[in-house]
Amino acid sequence: MKYLNLLATAIVFTLTSCGPGIEKKVINETPNFIVIFTDEMQFSDLGCYGGDIPTPNIDRLASEGILFSNAYTPASMCTPSRYSILTGQFPGRCSAPSFAKENPSNQPYNIAWNTWITAEKKTLPRVLSENGFVTGMAGKWHIGRVPEGTVLPKFQPDEALENPETEAKLVEQQSVYQGLVESLGGFNEATSVVWGNYDGHRLKALNFHNFPWMVKGALSFIDKQRGSDKPFFLYFAPTAVHGPNHVADLFQDVSFTPGGRDTTLLGLKIDIPALQEQLSQVDPNTRHRYAGVAQTDYIVGLIREKLTESGLAENTVIIYMADHNVEPGKATSFEKGIHVPMIIYWPGRTSGSVSKALVQNTDIFPTILEAAGIELPGDHILDGVSMLPIISDPDQATRDFIFAENGYTRSVSDGTYKYIALRYPEILIKKMESGEIDYVPSYVKAWPQAHSAIAINGFPCYFDQDQVYNLKDDPYEQENLYNIMQDSEELKVLMAALEAHLKSFDHPFDLTQIPFLETEEYRKLTEKNFEFDLLSIPWLSRDHGFIIWPPKED
Repeated sequence: MKYLNLLATAIVFTLTSCGPGIEKKVINETPNFIVIFTDEMQFSDLGCYGGDIPTPNIDRLASEGILFSNAYTPASMCTPSRYSILTGQFPGRCSAPSFAKENPSNQPYNIAWNTWITAEKKTLPRVLSENGFVTGMAGKWHIGRVPEGTVLPKFQPDEALENPETEAKLVEQQSVYQGLVESLGGFNEATSVVWGNYDGHRLKALNFHNFPWMVKGALSFIDKQRGSDKPFFLYFAPTAVHGPNHVADLFQDVSFTPGGRDTTLLGLKIDIPALQEQLSQVDPNTRHRYAGVAQTDYIVGLIREKLTESGLAENTVIIYMADHNVEPGKATSFEKGIHVPMIIYWPGRTSGSVSKALVQNTDIFPTILEAAGIELPGDHILDGVSMLPIISDPDQATRDFIFAENGYTRSVSDGTYKYIALRYPEILIKKMESGEIDYVPSYVKAWPQAHSAIAINGFPCYFDQDQVYNLKDDPYEQENLYNIMQDSEELKVLMAALEAHLKSFDHPFDLTQIPFLETEEYRKLTEKNFEFDLLSIPWLSRDHGFIIWPPKED
């Protein structure tokens, strides 16, 4: 904890002069923490990363914090990425019975939307709660199944939201979801819980993003911390810019929520006419992203306003990060999937710098514990590394390599070169060899699968079992250098690092080449994946336009 005393000393002070409506409050030595974990976001979405969409509140966070240019998630899908940030572990350490059943211990595990958090897991909020923090959550969960025996109310898809019986069932269902998040995640309080995705809600009329409802849960939690002598941790997970279409959100009555009717939410809405005017000036294919990013930025501003109003702003660390990047990299270990925006703002400690250090979302767990003076759990494997040295000096480095695992791929990168290994389990190899299946499964073991189909069309070496990329010369990962570099010192170092990393897991992952994956027969089987019509993915053309990869240079 050598950085702890320095940081704690630096943030002890008293607010003696406050503006109107701002509480006077003695700042505790232990800081509060808010993690804002957005849903699939790319760098071009944010002004501070050079994007075209106005994001003044997030840009301000970056101008006062540390903007990370090399932040990563271990898995570019909602569920495993959320598992990692809350546990500090790679998704492959998931202990859920369903994961163990799906992935026998004698074969490589498959990382998809299957890494559930269970109640025995030492999550970050659970550890913080056990050490005197008040912990809360609002927004998207998506890392747990409803346990068997749990009773949820039954809905008809077209039920009217105005029906009192429907509202009563929504209130009941939200109470169940909040209780599950509290018990599974280890939170003291959960509000405004989106169990999965909005377009998965069983009532069609609620298949839209309700940003005012989500942020009200976060603001309510912060409000309860006024005058408290306990530090707090808030995990807030808004749902942009995942589908459904964000432009459609603007025309919905937000008083109807997944938790029942709430007529107080209108005051938390973004200026809809002003946003509509902005949308009329942009390419129709970008309006979905523009509307979602604009609303995300707006609620970031609301959270900062609430912190200031509550007298908590000067002692609250804000970490802003995306769970993963977007298509065509989603569900892969390519940069377009795992490379994500991240900002850390620590009042009095950060001041608008940029860090090129390699970091991962697993690093947030040990960073917060060390900053809070809490010992790391001895019985909990941590894959993260504390980023406190970077907070003190953005030019510091805390790790040499970035690792990722998506489907049946494992990867390692030193920031310049990346090595990706694709290894199917023996059972799938035999099915391909025997003709039992006439295609090659995607990384996530499915065919066809929407995100994978887009990636297969975007990355020509998707099915190569060994891939090496020079990320400086080939940032879009189009040219596999494995045959050229297989005897190089750079590749030997990467493979040795990956082998050492993989040894810490229960499941095997052998980097020895699989002969069948080098045959012409295998190559022919991969061709069937290109028969999938991308136009059959409803949201692809409607919400995003056609994905051009690699992007055209201006």
